[in-house]
Amino acid sequence: MNFLYSRNNRKFHTVLSGSKCPDFFTSTDPTQLTKVTYSSTAVLQADEWFEVDLNTLPNVSDPLEKLNRQVNNSLPTISRIQYKDILYIVFKKSNEDYFYLQKILPSAKVYGKQLVSFSSQPDLIEQPIVIVAEFPDAIYEISTKKLIFKKLDFLESIFTGLNTLFRTATTAEVTQFFQLGGLLAIDPLYTVDKVGIPNRKNIAKALDIYNSYTPQIQQSLHAYIQTLGLPADAKGKYIITDEQSLKNFAYAIQERFYTTQASMQDRLAQAYVPV
Repeated sequence: MNFLYSRNNRKFHTVLSGSKCPDFFTSTDPTQLTKVTYSSTAVLQADEWFEVDLNTLPNVSDPLEKLNRQVNNSLPTISRIQYKDILYIVFKKSNEDYFYLQKILPSAKVYGKQLVSFSSQPDLIEQPIVIVAEFPDAIYEISTKKLIFKKLDFLESIFTGLNTLFRTATTAEVTQFFQLGGLLAIDPLYTVDKVGIPNRKNIAKALDIYNSYTPQIQQSLHAYIQTLGLPADAKGKYIITDEQSLKNFAYAIQERFYTTQASMQDRLAQAYVPV
């Protein structure tokens, strides 16, 4: 049987089941998707989806694993007054190993209004309505606990802790980065509190990379950065005055600047996936 569930605050409810539950999200076949292992530096192509194995993320909450255990028992049926509290819906198609998840935004809820259905027999609809999208926000493979999605930030409120996949640097880490190897000359007017979220993400990634290297690799990295022509002072320290110059240095730590071998063009990798 097909099932449509809802999550209202801390509880799951049954919305539709059996013959009353049609097929939703029919435009998406999980077995035919092009999947890319999630990386904070990757950018999806139009036909690609990210994939993450929740088994490898023990600190991430997994409400759909809980739902899978609960469906063996009878879940309460959602009531009319609970529709306005729906956080997300989960569709389970008969004989499939997937949950299809859609986050329900305020714009997807219609209640307190009169609507006319222009079908073969026009009718007045006065009951609460939840709009189901053509495509799911995420797909969850039940047996493997793999999460397939397009936008990670859409799922943070559902899978608590998932934001660790693209964590932002703390104030202490930004300070540490400013002092990295004595390489930087920071403008006194550009203080830690002025570092924005995008650069805090860049710093978190760059610090993790730099700290994972041996001293020998770090020295090789320093030599690579010297070839890039970043602005430096008389002592050879790289000048950081604003968000752009900080981003360039964080990108340098990640070795995003490169020269093509055939045409010798200097390029910047805006995104990359380790292979």
